[in-house]
Amino acid sequence: MTLESLGNLGEFVGSLAVLITLIYLARQYHQSIAEKHTESLNVALGTHVHRIAQITATDEDAELFRRFCEDFFALSLNDRGRVHAVMLDLLLSFNQVLRLNTSGMLDDQEFEAIRGTFISILRTAGGRAWWEAFKHMTPEFLNTSVSAMIDDDNIRVGPFTEEQSFLFK
Repeated sequence: MTLESLGNLGEFVGSLAVLITLIYLARQYHQSIAEKHTESLNVALGTHVHRIAQITATDEDAELFRRFCEDFFALSLNDRGRVHAVMLDLLLSFNQVLRLNTSGMLDDQEFEAIRGTFISILRTAGGRAWWEAFKHMTPEFLNTSVSAMIDDDNIRVGPFTEEQSFLFK
């Protein structure tokens, strides 16, 4: 084997090594992106579900939530402020879930379950009153989406007071 043949073989082997390395790095990159998407999805869903769970976590919170569902404006100013903070947290986390679904990262069945719970809260008398008082402060996409969902007869959930009646009787 001549020195020139050996040089050509070395170039060929070197080219294969670079190609294999690039393929490996591309796979690692895609796997890393997929893991980050999954992690983001889990954080967003976990945050939203945790916020829903916290609504009735203590006796005081449960009682405030019951009164909110009946009549937001019958609450004292301080209680309205507390409920408003809770609802802002829920709205923020629902917006993340909505955007995940819109981008195709969250499948429709999971989204529908989460949407159903959130919309059923807004379908209570107090939830509707809060939304009407606050919706003008939200981004147009969120305002339009949530307002349409509240009135959408195809979303087959009633007010939270009916859907989760065991919390109210």
